[in-house]
This record gives sequence, structure tokens and C-alpha cells, in this order.
Amino acid sequence: MVLEVDLTTDVYRGKLSLYEAWGFPEVWVEVPDRASRGRRSKRQPGLTIHVRGQESFRTSPISLAFPGWSAEEIHLAMNEPTLSPETVAVLRRVGRVLGTAEGTGPDDHAFLGEERRESRAEGRAEMLRSIVVQTLNTRGIAVPSKLAEHLAEAGDDSAEAVMKAALTCRNETDLLKLLEDQASP
Repeated sequence: MVLEVDLTTDVYRGKLSLYEAWGFPEVWVEVPDRASRGRRSKRQPGLTIHVRGQESFRTSPISLAFPGWSAEEIHLAMNEPTLSPETVAVLRRVGRVLGTAEGTGPDDHAFLGEERRESRAEGRAEMLRSIVVQTLNTRGIAVPSKLAEHLAEAGDDSAEAVMKAALTCRNETDLLKLLEDQASP
């Protein structure tokens, strides 16, 4: 796929036929919303997608390289100073389509997969901490200042034991003792 940004020249005068001759399957021609300083395109802002047909390029409302991504959505994404929630949603949708076609998902990417695993672990730890605090408050037991430290040491496998300690302890000191006993091999 080729992206041609049309600031001052007309891509249709010769360049598009070169891309066609070179065998590119898809060409995007973007005319930005704002012209660069002192330069104005003769074309209306927008993105045109050209896809290779049997004999020549034809225009298409959606990309074949990025299935389901429309020319309007691409143009909007390219002209936003920061990505909007709508554009992020579109990128996620297109990413899922590409992943499905390739048989991959976010967890297959080394960096992203690790980030997602860490995020899930942090979310589970925060949820456990919140439930333990709520349980202790409901039971009228003071929340120990060292609770977060003990929960961090407890790890994912001991959520059930941590909850059991929160439900059976007599007081703050007893809770800490039960948590320490769990951590000891």
C-alpha cells in the first residue's frame, strides 16, 4: 500500500499510473484538511482509496489492506491532532479483523501481551484489596496499614486464602498473623 499526501501537486498526473505499473495493490491519496503554510492543494480535503482491479486502479470506499476501514475514517484519523475515542474504536475494530485473518490477537505480540498480563494482574490485585477492605469495614475491623504489602506478597494464587483470613480474623493483628502464616512455606 502507498500513501500519497497531496499538498501541492496532482498525483493523478502520471504518479498514479506509475504506482499501477509498479504493481502496488492499493494507493491512498490524502488531501489534508489544512494546507501547509503558503501551499494550497487544488483538491477538496479527503482521502481517496485506489485498489488494483483487473486492468487498472478503481476507487473504493474502503481499504482492502485494512479491511473495513473507510476512506472517511482514515481521513479523519490522519487529520486529528490527537486520536479521538471514535478513531481508537475504529482502529481496534480493524485490528481485530486483521488479527482474525492472521489467526493472532493482542496477547500474541510479545510487548503488548506482557503489558496486558501485568494490567490484568494489577486489576485483580486491586479488586482483591478493595474486597478485603470492604469486608473488614463491614465487620468493624480496622484495615491494617501493611495490608497492601501483605497482599502484594500473597500473589494471585492465594486470593481465596486472603478472603478466608479477612472473613475469619478477630482483629487487625489477627489478620496480619493469618496473612503472614500464608506467606510462610
